[in-house]
Amino acid sequence: MNLRSTLPLLGLPAILLFSCTKTDQLLNLEELALKKSGDKKQVKCVDVDGNSYRTVKIGDKVWMAENLRVTRYRNGQAIPNVSNATEWKNTITATTKGAWCYYDNNTSNNLPYGKLYNWYAVSDTRGLAPKGWHIPTEQEWIELGRALGGCETAASKMKTTGNLTAGDGLWQAPNDDATNSSGFSAFPAGDRNSEGVFAGKSQRTRFWTSVQWEGDPSMIYCLSTNMFAGNPLLVNNDYDIIGYFSSYAAVGGLSVRCVKD
Repeated sequence: MNLRSTLPLLGLPAILLFSCTKTDQLLNLEELALKKSGDKKQVKCVDVDGNSYRTVKIGDKVWMAENLRVTRYRNGQAIPNVSNATEWKNTITATTKGAWCYYDNNTSNNLPYGKLYNWYAVSDTRGLAPKGWHIPTEQEWIELGRALGGCETAASKMKTTGNLTAGDGLWQAPNDDATNSSGFSAFPAGDRNSEGVFAGKSQRTRFWTSVQWEGDPSMIYCLSTNMFAGNPLLVNNDYDIIGYFSSYAAVGGLSVRCVKD
């Protein structure tokens, strides 16, 4: 994966968010986290499947405060649910390239983690975002970070609080820096790589942008907790950068957040 510092842009870098698992407590924790997410004054956001999403205003933009869960494009046509790893890998050569999946192909991961989408679904002209919404550009992610005080503080303000070890959150311990004061409510949804392998649930989350970068298949925006199992992660001590933008394989499966037009 090619890394690109966001320092010249003075913006919020990419995000990797982290945590652990207690299966018997997950449902209650997810419900609690969702109740705490989003803005009290909600801007309506409903996708073509009828899923409603909490929203939050950060700076001058209104963002979804939940990950996208839609199974159809805006015109009503289905996005293939691809569970098989080989088929997922081969979406790069398939006639219908767009695809989504649940993490670990387990429907219980739909809430609050949402679905994982490949780049072809994100960039499809039929539209992945709900009507009146769009996939954020790199610049919109940068502006989000600036609105939250810059890259030194934005990540902690965007993560849901608590950890699974303590039984009060979905992140791997310690997650002490998280406040979710922005209401963005970033969950550790994990991802699916170009080989169809799942990784990172309870440890990180990565979001697609709507742009491509100099011939690389696509650009992702990733947010970092700066803590993983108690150790620093992606912290640049020279510039206090806690994340990055980078390219990612178009067949990879990442989370999606949308911004109001």
